[in-house]
Amino acid sequence: MQACGTGEAVELDQSQVKQAPLPVEMTQPVTGSISARYLATTNLEADNEALVSARAGGEIRQIHVEEGQYVTAGDLLITLDGERLRLDALKSAANLAKLEQEYRRQVELHEKGLVAATNFEDLKFRLEAQQASHDLARLQYSYTMITAPISGIVVNRLVKPGQSVNPGNPVMWITDPDSLLARIQVPQSELGKFAVGQPASLQFDALPGLEQDAVVSRISPTVDPTSGTFRMQISIGASQGEIAAGMFSRVQIAYDRHDDALLLPERAIVIEDTDAVVYIVTDGEAKRRVIQTGITDAGMTEILGGLQSNETVIVSGGRGLRDGTPVAAAGDTRLNAG
Repeated sequence: MQACGTGEAVELDQSQVKQAPLPVEMTQPVTGSISARYLATTNLEADNEALVSARAGGEIRQIHVEEGQYVTAGDLLITLDGERLRLDALKSAANLAKLEQEYRRQVELHEKGLVAATNFEDLKFRLEAQQASHDLARLQYSYTMITAPISGIVVNRLVKPGQSVNPGNPVMWITDPDSLLARIQVPQSELGKFAVGQPASLQFDALPGLEQDAVVSRISPTVDPTSGTFRMQISIGASQGEIAAGMFSRVQIAYDRHDDALLLPERAIVIEDTDAVVYIVTDGEAKRRVIQTGITDAGMTEILGGLQSNETVIVSGGRGLRDGTPVAAAGDTRLNAG
């Protein structure tokens, strides 16, 4: 009798546990906008950058800018020893002045018929040749003052004061920080999803929490036969100062947008075989419901069918739910106590 009584008490406790509602987190669908996004990774590039090279040979006398400094197109970067080229320009100027004086005198004689036409034409050609020679000497001398071809930031100085350079030697690297862009390779099967002008955003592992707005600015009209991909360019508008060329970035492109969509937290949806399933709350019990889903973005999923906006859905706390399981809101302590 005593053993039987103990057994009955245990069986009674188990019955009480079965009747206790399971505490769960609940919500109702919301209406809003959601976008389908394509994700990729790449390194930032500068669309406008220049490797500045010497156009004349000589010893570097002075370097006027340093790495990290912003320069404007035409600013003086480096001065070379140009004494020889300066003297060449002065010599050509003197020769030109001499020929111009002789030409003016010959013009008067030619008008009076005192100079043979062939001699006069020969002098005219020599004057034109000397003018070209002088212009070339001046140009060569101007190359001893190396200037910035574009506006931007000096990212690399490749020479030192006193170093000798030859024509064609690189001396500085300048990058325009306002021309940053990202180039990605996209499978040709995805080509129909994209168009110039679509919004995009970039995030950077080196700058947690920063999100940079961008836009699809160019799509290659041809597919690379080797990789089966096409190239897409994403341009950055007003970039934030800490973003730099070469930085690793994560790209998101919003290629489709649905407004007034019925949305539900992604974690409320359970995948069972090939079905997307949610559990709704009806009369204090969980009821299994197969739904149709669309776009998923930022933790929310678009509901295309199988659910009404006024129905209550179990979001979390319902592990092991079955049809008919008693449930209660997790915030209600009385229900949790059972």
